Amino acid sequence: MKSKLTTAILLSVLSCILLTPMTVVSATKPTYMTVFVSQGVPELVFEPLPSGHWKVSLSTTQEWTGDWEGTISQSGTGIIRFMFSDEPPGKPVLILDCFGEFTGTIQGKTGTVIYYMRNNVDLDGEYFSAIITILGGTGELENIHGHGTVVGDGILGIWVHFDPS
Repeated sequence: MKSKLTTAILLSVLSCILLTPMTVVSATKPTYMTVFVSQGVPELVFEPLPSGHWKVSLSTTQEWTGDWEGTISQSGTGIIRFMFSDEPPGKPVLILDCFGEFTGTIQGKTGTVIYYMRNNVDLDGEYFSAIITILGGTGELENIHGHGTVVGDGILGIWVHFDPS
């Protein structure tokens, strides 16, 4: 009798679980976006450190257009490290890590995006590359994620997706 009662309870519980509708929630499909960056002039302040590296304070404001429409404010303090690069061969490269804030519209959604950007520049200013990683957002851009690179002179290519709300 105890075995039949246990089986009946188990079947009742299992049927409730198995018959309960399930919802699948997933992020949006990543979308490649092109962003055109206005050529703003950054304010840079350099300070030598005892290690031989340089501390730099950077601030700039730029307009971004294309798939992202709005204004960025990028600022921060970082350490410039002198490293030798393969592109172009043998030239020292300045590496600057900074954080920025974009305020505007992406795919019809309005809000603010916080991002990290690593910039690589040679001393002659002939070579530049950068990577961008989206750290988070606010407003309708709260669930945004993505990353990208500089793909041309003043052009960013960024892969973006949104987590479900």
